[in-house]
Amino acid sequence: MATRSRPQAQATSAPRRAAPKAAPGGRKAKSATSSRTEAASAAAKKTAKKSAAAGSKTVAKKAVARKSALKKSAPKRPAPKTAAPKTAAPKRPASKWPAPKTAAARPRAVTLRAPGAPAPKTTPAKAAAHKAFAVRLGRPKVTGDEKLYLLFKEDFPARQIFTFLGVETVRDLERYAPQEIVALLTQPIAQTVDRIRQRLAALNRHLADDQQFALDFQQAQRTEAND
Repeated sequence: MATRSRPQAQATSAPRRAAPKAAPGGRKAKSATSSRTEAASAAAKKTAKKSAAAGSKTVAKKAVARKSALKKSAPKRPAPKTAAPKTAAPKRPASKWPAPKTAAARPRAVTLRAPGAPAPKTTPAKAAAHKAFAVRLGRPKVTGDEKLYLLFKEDFPARQIFTFLGVETVRDLERYAPQEIVALLTQPIAQTVDRIRQRLAALNRHLADDQQFALDFQQAQRTEAND
C-alpha cells in the first residue's frame, strides 16, 4: 500500500506550468520591420548618390564658368605682323666723272712761346671781341693784378704750372691759350720719353709696341758711323 501511495502523491502535486506559446504574428512583424529598414537604407543611398552627382555637376559647371570668365577677361594678343618683302632699290648707273673732293679741315696751328717771353700785342679787333665777351660774362670779380698764388692757395699743381710759365698775376696768365699751355707743359715730357726710347734702342731693347722705332734708330746710328 505504501508503494502505491507515492505515485499518487506525485500525481496529486501541483500541475506543471506550460511554456508560453509563441504568437503567430511575431515573425511576420520582424520581417516587415527588416524590409522597411532595408528600403529606408536603399532610399538613403539613392538620395546620397543623387546629391553627390548633383554636387559634382555644380562643381563642373562652376569650373566651366570660371574658365570662360578668365578667357573673356584675358587680353587678346595681336596677331604677329608679317613683314612685307623688301624690294631692292634700283641701282644708279655709275657716273663717268669722279666725285668732287672735299677739302680736309686743317688743324689749328699753335705758336709756342718760351716761358717768361713777352706776349704778342693784341689787335683792336681782338680787344673789342674780348670786351664783348667780358660784357656777356658779367663784371669780373677780381682785378687783373690779382696774385695767382692767393687765388690758388690750395692747388699746388696749378702753382707749379704758374712757376713754369713765369706768370704771377691774372693778367699775365690770360695771355696764354689753353692749347698753348698744354703744349708747353707736354713738350719736356715728350723730349724725355724720346731720350728713353733712344737709350733703350742703343741697348737693343724697346718699349711696348715700339720695336720699329728701335730698328730705325739703330739704322740711323749705323749710317752715321759709316759716313
